[in-house]
Amino acid sequence: MGDETISTFEPFQWFARWAEQRRLVTWERRCDEADVLIITNVWPHRARPTYGPFVRRSVEGLEALGIKGDVLFIRGYMGIAAYACGAIIVTRLGVRRDKY
Repeated sequence: MGDETISTFEPFQWFARWAEQRRLVTWERRCDEADVLIITNVWPHRARPTYGPFVRRSVEGLEALGIKGDVLFIRGYMGIAAYACGAIIVTRLGVRRDKY
C-alpha cells in the first residue's frame, strides 16, 4: 500500500520496509482512528481474488457497524518467513498504547 511503512519505530523501519518490499506482510486497510487490529493469513488480492473473501466481508460488516479497523495480511503461503515477520511486527505494534 504505497510508501506507508508497517512500523514507525526507528529501529524497526528497515525491517518493516524489507517485509513490505517482499510482500510478506502487508497492510490491506489502514485507518487513523482504528478500533481493532485484524490480523489474517487470508485476504483477496490481485493474484488470488478468491483467497479469503469471507474475511473481507467480515471486515466490511464491522465497518457497517461503525467499528473501524486496520487489516494486517500475513502472506503465509509465501513461507514461514512471512509468519516470522508478522510476529515481529505485531509484537512491536503491541508497544503502542494509543491504538487498538
